[in-house]
Amino acid sequence: MRTKSVIAGLVCCLALLYLAAITVEEAYYPRDNYAHADNPLPGPMTDEEIKVREIDVTLNRPWDIEFLPDGSMLVTEQFGTVKLLTYASDYTHSVEILKLKPFIRSETGLLGLAVDPDFSSNAYLYVYHTTAPIPEIEHAVMNRIDQYRLEHMKMVFIRTILAKIPGTFAHSGGRLEFGPDHKLYATIGDGPERRRYQDPEYLGAKILRMNRDGSVPIDNPIPGSLIYTIGHRNPQGISWHPLTHEAFSAEHGPSRHDEINRLSPGANYGWDTYACRKQKVTGWRRLLIRFEAVLPDRIVSMGTKFPMFCTEDYTLAPSGIAFVDDEPHPWFGDLFVAALHGQHLRRFRFDSLGNYLGSEVFYRRSEGHDPRLRDVEYHDGSLYVIGDSRGLTRISPTR
Repeated sequence: MRTKSVIAGLVCCLALLYLAAITVEEAYYPRDNYAHADNPLPGPMTDEEIKVREIDVTLNRPWDIEFLPDGSMLVTEQFGTVKLLTYASDYTHSVEILKLKPFIRSETGLLGLAVDPDFSSNAYLYVYHTTAPIPEIEHAVMNRIDQYRLEHMKMVFIRTILAKIPGTFAHSGGRLEFGPDHKLYATIGDGPERRRYQDPEYLGAKILRMNRDGSVPIDNPIPGSLIYTIGHRNPQGISWHPLTHEAFSAEHGPSRHDEINRLSPGANYGWDTYACRKQKVTGWRRLLIRFEAVLPDRIVSMGTKFPMFCTEDYTLAPSGIAFVDDEPHPWFGDLFVAALHGQHLRRFRFDSLGNYLGSEVFYRRSEGHDPRLRDVEYHDGSLYVIGDSRGLTRISPTR
């Protein structure tokens, strides 16, 4: 009897040691309410003078901005429309060129749009939108990517290139962008199947890379798979450094742990085990850490990539991102990030080798304008920013 008690005690001790041993750095504790009302302004503030112009155009829940080769602007609206804004003295004249009826709840609807690199010859456009809920799973939805052609000021459907993309009411990802390699990238939220976020057969919690017809590029990191990177919570931005051609993504984290990631093909960014450089802790592990139990040496999960930048003291809620890629421009090589809960445009600076130098608050909207920023795009010397519910702003250097 005594032997059995000793064995049971040893088993319990080993189990506790195992649970404690996989803690990385500090722990984060998932909370239901991670959009804190006391969100501080994440300085420092820029000391650079800029020119700001509020453009008088009606936009209803805009989500994505893209530019055509002739300088016209395309804007998606979450409720299902794509608008074409033409330039005269400014982008004030708009025409509706597509009307869809997406499924809309919270962060779902008509989301990202991409312009084909060969648009001048094929007029192809690509849209990411929510098609339907999944009745058997609470708050779950399906998204898809469709290819269109712009003809006579209307977007004409060609084909669906990827369907049944998992998502939820709040985590559907949705950004589409073509990279320097002319491949189409899509950011996908983690979706409803929590146990499959690390599963290479599951598209949720991933960034995808595909040919323009939706097929798998032969040089993708996982042969036969669209998956480019794994372990993303809700990525809503992707852009490429103009010199190094490295991809960067922005994603929403839990409890303020938002991330800016430097992407490597095939890499795992940890969700939902890690947020920033911290491991999610629940159950006995949470109890052990909270009471400062003596833990064995901490170890890092093999293959997990940590972010270039993460927030721990405030909620940024990053959405669209864009590099300035005009070499003579004073902001060349800078990455700009539109923040929703952070309510500002943030600038990230790099040296000529692509090494990260630091970040700052670059722009905040004046009182009376929507402070939540959904997307930013660079075009012809200026940044264009849209609010989460309305408004279009152009930002230019003074020199």
